[in-house]
Amino acid sequence: FKLPLEDREGEFLVAWTTTPWTIIANEMAVVHPDETYVVLEVDGEKWILAERRLEAFVREVGLESYKVVERVRGSDLVGLRYRHPLLEEVPYHREHRPPYHTVLAAKWVTMEEGTGVVHAAPAHGPEDFELGKQHGIVAYTPLKENGVFGEEAGVFAGLSFEEAAEKVVELLKDKGLVIHVGTYRHPYPFCWRCDTRLFYYASRQWFIRLPEELKRKMAEEVESMHWAPSWAVNRMKNWVENAKDWCISRERYWGTPLPVWKCSRCGHVEVVGSIEELKSKAVNPEELEDVHRPWIDRIRLHCPKCGYEMAREPFVVDVWMDSGVAYTGALHQYGWEHLLEKLYPYTWITEAVDQTRGWFYTLLVTSVIFYGVKSYQAVLLQGHVLDKYGRKMSKSRGNVIWAYDFMSRYGADPMRLFLLSRAPWDSINFDPDEVARYRSVINTLWNVVRFAISYMELDKWKPQAIDSVELSAEDVWILAKLYELADNVAAAIKSDNMHQAIRLLEEFIVETLSHKYITVIRPRVWVEEETESKKAAYETLFHVIDNLLKILAPFAPFVTEYLYHTFTLNFRKGLETIHLETWPKKPANLVLDETLVKAVDRLFEASEKILALRMKAGIKRRWPLKEAVIVPLGLKTATLQRVAHILARYANIKSVKVEEKPPTKGDYALVEVEGLKVYVALKLDEETLLEGLAREVIRRAQVMRKEADLPLDAYVAKLIVCTSDATLRKAVEKHKQFIASEVRAKEVELVDVCPENGKEWKIEARKVILKLEY
Repeated sequence: FKLPLEDREGEFLVAWTTTPWTIIANEMAVVHPDETYVVLEVDGEKWILAERRLEAFVREVGLESYKVVERVRGSDLVGLRYRHPLLEEVPYHREHRPPYHTVLAAKWVTMEEGTGVVHAAPAHGPEDFELGKQHGIVAYTPLKENGVFGEEAGVFAGLSFEEAAEKVVELLKDKGLVIHVGTYRHPYPFCWRCDTRLFYYASRQWFIRLPEELKRKMAEEVESMHWAPSWAVNRMKNWVENAKDWCISRERYWGTPLPVWKCSRCGHVEVVGSIEELKSKAVNPEELEDVHRPWIDRIRLHCPKCGYEMAREPFVVDVWMDSGVAYTGALHQYGWEHLLEKLYPYTWITEAVDQTRGWFYTLLVTSVIFYGVKSYQAVLLQGHVLDKYGRKMSKSRGNVIWAYDFMSRYGADPMRLFLLSRAPWDSINFDPDEVARYRSVINTLWNVVRFAISYMELDKWKPQAIDSVELSAEDVWILAKLYELADNVAAAIKSDNMHQAIRLLEEFIVETLSHKYITVIRPRVWVEEETESKKAAYETLFHVIDNLLKILAPFAPFVTEYLYHTFTLNFRKGLETIHLETWPKKPANLVLDETLVKAVDRLFEASEKILALRMKAGIKRRWPLKEAVIVPLGLKTATLQRVAHILARYANIKSVKVEEKPPTKGDYALVEVEGLKVYVALKLDEETLLEGLAREVIRRAQVMRKEADLPLDAYVAKLIVCTSDATLRKAVEKHKQFIASEVRAKEVELVDVCPENGKEWKIEARKVILKLEY
């Protein structure tokens, strides 16, 4: 729309707005002082707008013929007067004199949209208000707080602001001042409860003044804190440095009443500091039944200046002012103010990322005013929890996940682990399928504990000191990994990187402990007799689980508490709860050979590569490979000989040797890692084929034991095997003793006539029927 310039016939400023009703309260036009503006000649008129917006403007309004006749700086336009476009319709504009209805300059005028000429109504925009205040322009509007225009709005009186918007456009069209009307999509505020359209509205409120000296001190305090993430310090500092005076009054009923009484005659103000002070100054203290509304509104004071009656200002205090003094308020309500010296400033606080302009900010403002220093030393910012598609959860949208319902189905600990697994300052897309992943991690831990307690109780084992047993290479390795985990998780917690701690814990539980260590020590705990090797395995496994539970406890408090009582305290004395235990620290007398640990790492790495070769060749892990040769490349031969059994057990290889030179005969695949090479025979001969088939029989018989709910140490009278496949029969015949010991059967019988009620299985396309007899 066009703003006609005074004393310059046919010349107009071209302004734009997405809220036409605000033109009713327009008081000035604003340009950018450093931008170039063009004067267009259009059908005998001259239009002024920003040069950088010219192309978009011409395209949007469909302007076909124009000519640029002049270019001027925005600063050169300052001071020009224009005739208010609704002067005839809105009477109160007729009394306005400069600086009203003139061109002003501000660097907040954007070149990203519009025309580069902003129409400004101080009562309906914060930037407009501040600019008007600088130039002595009063923020006034005939719009009432209910959204309806009053009598001073002239022809718009009685219309809602939305109805008035339509009439403004009609009238400007009639006057020939409209250039273009279109649809423009942009963010707009709506009531979050009822979706009613909102509007900016200036009103008289109470503020806490924030002078520059105070803001500088606050910025210094921000820089002295630890912020996670690190970029938050600049965000908070920028907010503080550009902070406006803090509006603390709210036009609501519930809340802390503003303790300010004002004289209705002379305007004198009294700020009351306590209930006792209020009672002593009140004309009618007997009516103070409660310090909240409506009772406190009845209390009157005598004005000490003119003797007239003083009434309370009808506001409540911003709730952020209440929470902004939590560091003293929380202590005061219990009479614990004496603790402030010990606690202040508080060590650590956390809230959502938007609290840089909320709680974090108000705590900082009040504490610097009261004590001259910050009230907290470290801050963790959190993102928001969204639905699995990244949308805000909303009851109306139907995508809300109720926490208690979810935890009753999936458990609290899996949900905690999932929420902590993301960088806390990033918003989280809450996906139940992802939570199931962490339930699987807990199940893995559960199975490790069940494995340990089953065999430990079976052997009536009692723990000793970890340094009292002769540790194998894998024992040294897992203990080193345990204390490395303890240190790294502690560091992650201290630096507010809980998501890194969760990754470390998941890797340790699933890969390091369950997949690697348990796999390697199984043969040690399966032996019948009580060996030193078995005792060392038990001692190590107990020590690892006991300390792992302590490390995991802050993240998964419920399952760790349960396992602490049912596993740890089953073998040793302890405390009332795991959460009173101390953080694990390697005993000073426990020496862990770093070279040995490195060698075990390298052999596990080599084993993973061999397993990948197996998969590519279609050879199952249960099928033993015949042999492998380890050749040192930096690691010592003696060290590799101590750890060679790890390759044999983890990659399932019958014979593993350490040689100075690679084998010269035979068909070997080569695997190379730092410090060594491994030559492995990948082809299956008859011997390994038969043993592999025997292991397949064992696996299925073990499933049948589990289905029958047999105790681990229970023996069955007989395992009956029935098959017509010659190779499978040969495998069972050759490995009867091995099969019998593994499935705890007193006898393995190979029969021609299949028994009734046997269970049919398929092994490599070979049919077999198995039956356990008790």
